[in-house]
Amino acid sequence: AIQEFKVQTNNLGPEFGRFAGGVINLTTKSGSNSFHGTAYEFIRNKVLNANDFFSNASGIGRPPFTQNQFGGNAGGRIFKDKLFWFGSYEGFRQRLGRSYLLSVPTLAYRNGDFSDLRDSSGNLIPIYDPLTTCGRLGNPACARDAQGNEIITRQQFPGNIIPQDRLDSVAKILAGYWAPPNLAGQPFTHINNFATNASVGGNNDQLNTRIDYNLSDRQRIFGRYTYWTNLSLAIDPYKTGVCQDRCQESFNTHQFVFADTYTFSPTTILDVRLNYVRFHYDRAPTTLGTDLTTYGLPASLNNQVAWKHLPTVVPQGFDTLWGTEGAGSGIFARNDNYGFMPSLTKITGHHTLKAGWETRILRHNYAQSNIPSGRYNFDNLLTSANPFSPGSSGSGFASFMLGYGHDGNITTPSFTSSQQIYNAVYFGDTFQVSRKLTLNLGLRWDLQGPWSERYDRIDILLPTAENPLAAPTGLPLRGRLGLVNSADRSGRNPVDMSKRMFNPRFGFAYQLRDKTVVRGGYGLFWLPSDVMWNTAPNNNVINTISTPWVATIDGDLTPYNHLSDPFPTGVIQPPGRDPSFQQILLGKGINAAVTNAPYAYAQQWNLDIQHELPDGTLFDVAYAGSKGVHLPAHTQNINQLPDQALSLGTALQDQVPNPFLGLISSGTLAATTVARGQLLRPFPQYTGVAIDENTNRNSTYHSLQAKVEKRLRGGGTILASYTVAKLISDTDTLTGWLDAGGGTQWGDTNSNNIRYERSLTAYDVPQRFVLSYVLDMPFGKGQKFGKDKGGVGGKLISGWGINGITTLQSGFPLGLGADNLSNSFGGSSRPVSTGKSGKLTGSTTGRLNEWFDTSAYTPPVPFTFGNLSRTLPDVRTHGINNWDIAIFKNTKFGPEERFGIQFRTEFFNTFNRTQFGYPNTSCCRPEQGGSNNSFGVVSSTANLPRLVQFALRFTF
Repeated sequence: AIQEFKVQTNNLGPEFGRFAGGVINLTTKSGSNSFHGTAYEFIRNKVLNANDFFSNASGIGRPPFTQNQFGGNAGGRIFKDKLFWFGSYEGFRQRLGRSYLLSVPTLAYRNGDFSDLRDSSGNLIPIYDPLTTCGRLGNPACARDAQGNEIITRQQFPGNIIPQDRLDSVAKILAGYWAPPNLAGQPFTHINNFATNASVGGNNDQLNTRIDYNLSDRQRIFGRYTYWTNLSLAIDPYKTGVCQDRCQESFNTHQFVFADTYTFSPTTILDVRLNYVRFHYDRAPTTLGTDLTTYGLPASLNNQVAWKHLPTVVPQGFDTLWGTEGAGSGIFARNDNYGFMPSLTKITGHHTLKAGWETRILRHNYAQSNIPSGRYNFDNLLTSANPFSPGSSGSGFASFMLGYGHDGNITTPSFTSSQQIYNAVYFGDTFQVSRKLTLNLGLRWDLQGPWSERYDRIDILLPTAENPLAAPTGLPLRGRLGLVNSADRSGRNPVDMSKRMFNPRFGFAYQLRDKTVVRGGYGLFWLPSDVMWNTAPNNNVINTISTPWVATIDGDLTPYNHLSDPFPTGVIQPPGRDPSFQQILLGKGINAAVTNAPYAYAQQWNLDIQHELPDGTLFDVAYAGSKGVHLPAHTQNINQLPDQALSLGTALQDQVPNPFLGLISSGTLAATTVARGQLLRPFPQYTGVAIDENTNRNSTYHSLQAKVEKRLRGGGTILASYTVAKLISDTDTLTGWLDAGGGTQWGDTNSNNIRYERSLTAYDVPQRFVLSYVLDMPFGKGQKFGKDKGGVGGKLISGWGINGITTLQSGFPLGLGADNLSNSFGGSSRPVSTGKSGKLTGSTTGRLNEWFDTSAYTPPVPFTFGNLSRTLPDVRTHGINNWDIAIFKNTKFGPEERFGIQFRTEFFNTFNRTQFGYPNTSCCRPEQGGSNNSFGVVSSTANLPRLVQFALRFTF
């Protein structure tokens, strides 16, 4: 249904707003006086495809694959020259098998037998019993050092085997949700010991209808309705009912567009557009509704959980496909968007003036819980020799089988009804100064309304306000949450609306010579506020609240609440505006927006020179840059322990009398004692305090872009583009957990020093080359060979062509993370560089078990942050070397050749080049003092193997 589209990335006029990247303009097809249309079918099938690298290596055949994309459109007249119609339908069906190479626990591990738990050198990794811990616990039987401090020691399980009566009842059941190994895996470590194919895919249908009506020579109106529905099927690689990342999803959208164009005169045109979009989105876990006692959890927990499903368990070091929070999430969304956009264009003299107004109402009715039955994290610390210096000891899966976790939580949502209102006015002038010089001048003014909620269920962060516990404790406690439409904030919005959001735009085009043009421009663009989705009311802690799993209260020295009864004091329900919300949130983690946060914007600039040679070849060389200012970060922790307090070391975990005893009802701060470090935090009455979407980040981008385009006399075009670029920032993405890896998932290392985060971005691409071409073969009608050939023979040799796209691109920078061995009450750790580069050379297949030199990095010393930058300057992922090629034939026939058929054969990744995925970036291997045998191992691909597609298109 698309007539044409245009992608614009710079020199955009003031009529475009609410973005900071590019704009795609679409024009949909309309009817005409003649009846015309198209029908088509695109098919793919397993028998035509190649196998992927890891499936070949594991002896697994090509996975199932079928794909059909089909549809048609037609248009014509209802009344000649007056009323026209156009309609289209497109369907999409896909069922494909995805290949997996994973690490699953051995059957011995699931029975508590870790006698074969070894590092890559074959050394035994000992498992220790946390119930035998000495150190920091006041046990007179424990050994002491020269200063009288207890020495942290534990006793190893005999034979490295956990007794059967010590295995957690819930863990024994959940362990069965991993598939058993079907490969030997790597020597000693058993890494990558499970390979399989899993089915994925879905259905997609879209219907478009459009009516155009010429009311008069001056006025034309049109209306369009689009319906789209999508079903995405769940992925179950283990064949145990566990989803990968997310379970089944369904979407559907209704869109209505109305436009009225009135021509007052040849120089004055009024255009008015209205639109409405209704969006439905539902997601549900496969196990939704399962009684939690099925998994061994207590009935008391089952009765408090509204959305019951398979618990999310995450043992360190093993692939747990349902360990991603999306795997068990449920989503209910009903969104409504309204738009009104009138504009007036006036041509006078050398000026083309355009003024307009844009208003949008965005309504967001939403509820989501990623972990409604709980997420339970297990690391090696509780089964290591010393949680503050574990070395090559302990196992996350051993901790899991004991039911002794590190942390976790259960999230309970409310249904919220939110709204944003956006308004903008703009004025632009295309001024032809002379025959050679044209200026584009413009100014746009945005008014981006912040979130509101139907029942005013929005919280705000008040970092300097006195806390309710200040008086009863006698401590100078600051920081708490407030509510909109209350004494804390009179308005209904959580942040102040800026009235200074001006968008200046400037561009020029100067004809230097007959065949040479110089262009340039500058623009400022304000990011839409709904991009900062974490500030939406459904994410407010009063609406979606988390009950922490208090798995340990002394920094993994001893376990506290076990997996078999993770929430003995109950699950907290969202308080909304109930006056009890302050008391409920004490001792928990809180997060919200701050009222005076600046708005994010980007500046873009470019300078471009185009020159056309006598033979029609076009050369284009450009510099393009941008700067992001006040960019948002998903959250920023402001309750991190001050850096100077880290010098206390393990004494931070000393248990001291709890000043909040009896004042806080649940969580670690309800216990008789509390860790010393907790009381040294800026807001000790909370376990965490974070600013949502704190706009204190920035980015810079510089690029040199070259392009050569040649139109061939015989028919066809060749376009070659090359870009050299560098992107630096101190933030990458607002959804790092959804990305493949590379460091975006690690978050800030030290929230007290954001400057430490500045580095190459995880998406920096230093070089990219793209060659695209459409070539008509020199045979048949109008071509060099056989141009006079007629009849059937002429039809057979005419209309052949070839087109393709070749992409060569550098890989992305890698970012490494490490276990937070400091228990530093906020922040995270990165590895320590040994002083040598981690870059390795040689074949890619020879580096799959060690993509980079893992010996170049060691775990950070406890109570330090490490010294690596956010991304590595010298180690990157595998780059892109991809060739897509298609062969096609066009055949015209019938009266006046009004009918046409096109047959296409398309080869995606023609030469079956493998692009390997991200390596494991969690430092370090046991031989370097860590516990992750998979560090540096590549076990996935980032692209698909060769796919072949056949297509047939009929036009009339």
